[in-house]
Amino acid sequence: MPYLLLTVSLNQSPEQLIDFLHFIINNSHRNIDGEIIGPGHYVLAFEILTFACTTAVEIQDDDGYYHFAPAEPEPYPIDAWAPLLTKALALMPNLRSVVVEADIDDICLHSPDFAATLLACPRLTDMNLLGIGTPASNSFGQAIYSKQGVMRLRKVQHHIGDGIKKFELLKTEGFGSVLFSSKEHLEDLSLESACMHSLLVDERTSPAGSVVIRTPVVFPRLVSITLDDCDVYLDELANSFPGLRTVIFKFKPFLINDEKSLYHKPSFPNLTSIQGHYQYISKFLQHASCVNLLRLVIDLLWDPTTGEDVPEFVVTQAVPCLKSLHITHRENSGVSWWKEFSQSLPALNYLFVSFQIEATRNPEGLCIHVPSLLSSRASPGVQAMVTEHAIALSYAKRIKSLKYMDIHKAIDSIKAPRIWWKIIRPQNEYSNNEDDVQLVAINEVEGMALRDWYDMDSLVR
Repeated sequence: MPYLLLTVSLNQSPEQLIDFLHFIINNSHRNIDGEIIGPGHYVLAFEILTFACTTAVEIQDDDGYYHFAPAEPEPYPIDAWAPLLTKALALMPNLRSVVVEADIDDICLHSPDFAATLLACPRLTDMNLLGIGTPASNSFGQAIYSKQGVMRLRKVQHHIGDGIKKFELLKTEGFGSVLFSSKEHLEDLSLESACMHSLLVDERTSPAGSVVIRTPVVFPRLVSITLDDCDVYLDELANSFPGLRTVIFKFKPFLINDEKSLYHKPSFPNLTSIQGHYQYISKFLQHASCVNLLRLVIDLLWDPTTGEDVPEFVVTQAVPCLKSLHITHRENSGVSWWKEFSQSLPALNYLFVSFQIEATRNPEGLCIHVPSLLSSRASPGVQAMVTEHAIALSYAKRIKSLKYMDIHKAIDSIKAPRIWWKIIRPQNEYSNNEDDVQLVAINEVEGMALRDWYDMDSLVR
């Protein structure tokens, strides 16, 4: 049954992982022509997920609740299976995609040929690795130095492990050389705790020796990037990734050059989608030019109690053509910006709103100041319970272009089901009668299909 091996995802236990690696090693071999024969030949995608790397045991906490925790000591430590993993990878000539959610530093320590073996897979295009510190980075750098020809990776996700400090990506050394070798092919990049200056900029001295000439290193095909705690300036992103369409901002994703920002805004002409915390999105839109933005995913609004000084209306001023909006709203995020936001969306087709409400807090602000954020909980000044239908209808009447939306509420971290709505408007496009707007509730399967269609359609200009 070789077709069952096309995609292998292991997430049960290290024992399961070891059994699979032995299966590949014991049943695959090279023929006299050097071709791999056996099950390893059929593996196209290989995922080693968290529970395949760590033995989990069920324990009871002081409150009587049961949950899983890592076994101590680990009966199958990394040194027991890392050499087997390297041997098995050498028998997967058609491997396209690999995910390893184990400490790559430890794997390289116990199997020094791991990086070279992985990068030698001739069809490898997608690599997602966890726990890359200095040892693993050096191992990958040595593998690139010894390898003939360039890499053709299209998607790379790079994550550091616990206790690993931020490190510099270099063009000719370490893990940075993997990215640089793939720069003509790379389409999707995710980086964590990386200093990117040396990777993205070439510096050379002028013939006279008096001027340092800085030239951007261009990744011509890269269209999506995820940044988490990275040292990179916005002008470096704009110059090195001119085709960028999607950015995902996590914790402290970029740096601002205060001097340059006074007279220059880096341009992102192809950028259509931004995802991240409101404070980072807001800061990005303040200091960058992206006139074609169509999709916004606000993972979390700011919390005024932290003292963050976040301009409330930057987003509304910057996205007049927005077609898709996802937002998570906490009751302590403030509501004044919603008043303007709801009047600044002339092209919005799709809307997802998630409310996070504490039952002990008074949601009066959500109920009174912004009708479209009405809570279903009673509060002072609100005489009747307001249903999700009323919330959705309020949005539908206020935002004339809206075609589809879904609502999710969590009160005291208890998640309620998502409710999906399709918006039906009168066929007469000139009708301004709000009473003609109707909502059709749909089931989850149809709702998810419509969500994906409208959300992705929003990225088409």
